[in-house]
Amino acid sequence: MYKTDCNVLVKNDNADGSMNFDTCSFDYLSSKFFEITNGAQVFIDNYHIEGAGSSFTSAPITLTGNGSTLVMGLGKLMFNSTTPTYPYLFDIQASTGPDRGGGVFIQTPFLYNVRPTTGILANGNGFISIGTWFSYDVSNNFSVLSNAVNSLIDGGFELSDIVDNWFIITDAGAITSPFIGTNLKLELFNISGLSNGTVFHLDEVLGSKL
Repeated sequence: MYKTDCNVLVKNDNADGSMNFDTCSFDYLSSKFFEITNGAQVFIDNYHIEGAGSSFTSAPITLTGNGSTLVMGLGKLMFNSTTPTYPYLFDIQASTGPDRGGGVFIQTPFLYNVRPTTGILANGNGFISIGTWFSYDVSNNFSVLSNAVNSLIDGGFELSDIVDNWFIITDAGAITSPFIGTNLKLELFNISGLSNGTVFHLDEVLGSKL
């Protein structure tokens, strides 16, 4: 699909329906590649997505509403401009929060020249997961989540509670807490020099800090 004069290349607003694309190329436009709303779903695999990073002034992929979902399998996502103008690649806005399902799920993408101006890949309160991505070089590094919900910025925790998938699954006795075991405790520990002054620690209950 190639279009330079449209606002949205692919839009799905059907809460009861999904769109599936296999072996498709989405190329060069000035506004949005995908707009997914109202709990709709879009699945793409074996894809090629390419655009000029200097032609976007906002996120080129947006999701709004609980349950709105974008699933991206193996494929290539690339921009060819050295002066990008888009703040984020994804804007994911769930109506009430990421616990209501939906979000962006990406597995094994090839990423090239993905450099949002904020240095952050995704904005919003929705969910995003990226697995096993690869690139030409390390210049495509970025934070995954927005500053508001990223618990691992610079190694510190921005939130007051542990919200990541860190929990105890095996213990010498019955497990009564996901964070406190017989000989091990997971906790936030105060330390200076980080954005929120805290880091994640594994503690030996009867010993010293690990």
